[in-house]
Amino acid sequence: RQSQSEIFDLMKNAMFLIFPSLWYEGMPRTILEAFSVGTPVLASEIGAAREMINPGKTGHFFRVGDAADLADRVKFLISEPELQKKMRIQARYEYETKYTLEKNLAFWKQLQDRVVGKA
Repeated sequence: RQSQSEIFDLMKNAMFLIFPSLWYEGMPRTILEAFSVGTPVLASEIGAAREMINPGKTGHFFRVGDAADLADRVKFLISEPELQKKMRIQARYEYETKYTLEKNLAFWKQLQDRVVGKA
């Protein structure tokens, strides 16, 4: 077991995070945490990950349950350090523009105003 700060340190220093989910997850916290420290995500192409990850910008996908495809994508990303650097910047930018507390509060406030007829 690791503390949250230790996990974030490990994640921050990783080339990328592998997210091999087999489930249709709504808003995977793990992807948000990776983006928050500028770590791109290599995810199975399923659920909300398809909406959260921009291939070649904030990460990449592999076919669900396909270990060979995952291995090919890992080899590709390891062989592309410049792409990794660009994806790190874009992953952090994605977090800052979409997923911070301030962005979410503004979204919910705007939604609330529309619902009650103020906007």
